[in-house]
Amino acid sequence: MRILCFNVGSSGLRVAAFEVRENELHEVIPRTSVGRGPWQGALDASFVPDAVAHRIVRGVKTDVAAELWTPAVNAEIISTEDLAPTHDPQALALLANTQAAFPQAAQIVVYDSAFHATIAPNHATYAVPEDWRAKGIRRVGYHGLSCAYAAHWLSLYAGNPRRAIHAHLGNGCSVTALVNGKSVATTMGYTPLEGVVMGTRSGSIDPAILLHLQNAGMDAAQLRSALFRESGLRGLCGTNDMREIERRMARGNAKALLAFEVFIASVCGSIAQMAAAAGGVDVLTFGGGIGLHSAPVREAVCTNLAWMLRDAGVYAIDVQEERTMALAALHAQMPA
Repeated sequence: MRILCFNVGSSGLRVAAFEVRENELHEVIPRTSVGRGPWQGALDASFVPDAVAHRIVRGVKTDVAAELWTPAVNAEIISTEDLAPTHDPQALALLANTQAAFPQAAQIVVYDSAFHATIAPNHATYAVPEDWRAKGIRRVGYHGLSCAYAAHWLSLYAGNPRRAIHAHLGNGCSVTALVNGKSVATTMGYTPLEGVVMGTRSGSIDPAILLHLQNAGMDAAQLRSALFRESGLRGLCGTNDMREIERRMARGNAKALLAFEVFIASVCGSIAQMAAAAGGVDVLTFGGGIGLHSAPVREAVCTNLAWMLRDAGVYAIDVQEERTMALAALHAQMPA
């Protein structure tokens, strides 16, 4: 069985393909980032998949790992795509495109939130009116594919620690508390906007700011665009590229320095919060483009949290979300 994986992120698209041989998953097309360009160039013309897996960030089913695409499933995803506007509309457009390209292949949606179905009620529940909670307003959590891979990696290479904190730092950022490989708390909430300062997303802010701006004349579309696409690092210094921020810092750019320091403060506060949820920290892992490639970010975080990380292991992991997607798609195709 051949599984083609499309991982739509807020800053681009990654493509990978796997083949099942003797009950093991083998990568046959290495992970390739195609940015916002066409994906066809990442594939060998002779490659024909049996299944195509698509990362869906939000969706309706937050406790289902993966399922076969149907028109009803498509309608469910559309009903919540405004909650993940930088991901899911693009993922659905890509799904329609791959249906035309591979009509014989099963199209499978893989949900990014399923890993967080184990979050404890005290961390999942918002202190909002009961009728809001009855409508499903709760912490959902995201970057579950990254967290699942981190938990698997730790079980193989780091002695399977009981209390781990996984910091997924990229254009989107979150921090998750793992206890015995399960998510017990995470920083992203009902949408992927809450929590850590991100590339173009604000992270957590005082919600009354939105009421104030709304009263001043901004509508929902303007607020959504500002919060998801014009805030975060970009809002602070004009770029969401950490490499560029580091270059500007080296030249003494004050805005870049402020953006870096705000980001580090946000990450450190979130790690401390997750350590409290886990009851301590045995291991801290960094993943995502910034977490893996920015030594200055890792150094600043670890320096600021030295009091907490003195006896903890620290690792930078090349998170392979696409492998997690392929496994989830395989299980959806061949349920136990």
